[in-house]
Amino acid sequence: MPGRIEKTVFISYRCTNVPWALAIYQNLTMHGYDVFFYYQSIDSVNFEKVILENIKARAHFLVILTPSALERCKEPGDWLCREIEMAIDEKRNIVPLMLEGFDFDSPLVKEVLINKLAALRSSNGLRVYAEYFFEGMDKLRQRYLNVALSDIALHPLSAEIKETTDAKKAVTSKLAPVETNALTKQEKYEFNYSLNRHRIPIIGVIQAGEPIPLPTGLDFGSFSPEDSVDIAVSLFPSKERSRDLFALKVQGESMIDAMVHDGDIIILKATQEAHNGDMVAVWLSDRNETTLKFLFKEKDKYRLQPANPSMKPIYIDKNESLEIKGKVVMVIRKV
Repeated sequence: MPGRIEKTVFISYRCTNVPWALAIYQNLTMHGYDVFFYYQSIDSVNFEKVILENIKARAHFLVILTPSALERCKEPGDWLCREIEMAIDEKRNIVPLMLEGFDFDSPLVKEVLINKLAALRSSNGLRVYAEYFFEGMDKLRQRYLNVALSDIALHPLSAEIKETTDAKKAVTSKLAPVETNALTKQEKYEFNYSLNRHRIPIIGVIQAGEPIPLPTGLDFGSFSPEDSVDIAVSLFPSKERSRDLFALKVQGESMIDAMVHDGDIIILKATQEAHNGDMVAVWLSDRNETTLKFLFKEKDKYRLQPANPSMKPIYIDKNESLEIKGKVVMVIRKV
């Protein structure tokens, strides 16, 4: 079957990016495209059917990507994630619209774009800026939507969903044009979002149980991350907002009463000092072993106290080498 030019479009976006979605909708509609995006709420009975049928009925799938857009895709049932997966399954012409600050190589994005969503990285994306919005839309129409499509099967809307879709489009068509300054405000918001995220390297694994041999790749000296985690700076106490932070993945259940479980990620401040009762990562260099425990300094020994009543403390003589490598400041729960 020869390729054909299609002018049907679905816009996928986060609710925080309504001005961008509406501006793109208005521009494409003005140029003869049949565009759908859910500007107003849809009753819960029809919501899923309206969204999924409209993806199947439209050849092009635009997804608006900002620094924060994909953050919730890890949550079960996230709708942006479901929409992208449906577009991939239906072989739509997927065009990521990458706004200021979005980066496919950011740790947050890499963490999300796995399995089926990994296909989004290979889509032919377009970088769009508020200052050059109309130039970006020209390029979108002329280069990204004006393509011959041969492997896309379009499905007509059912009568019920078509009625709802037409009603929503009628309301949206009466809205005032989006001003460029509204897009600029969105751009600044997302830019500030990216500035206020702290990328913390995950440098290895630590045992929350009996000490284990130092894992390969756990180099406390270099802090060279194989992975990282994005955390809002505002979540940290002000005194901990420094570059001296690193993260470790937890193995074991010895700290469960301290709300640290197997698979969690702990954020630590690199330090060699700790007070009694601090939760610390310690390196027993004589044994080449590491562990996560509460630290207590006693008369002639150190007590490494688990937070699990079924486990006994570990005692380290003062003549043995014990190095504190970090103090826990935050726990990220594995869901």
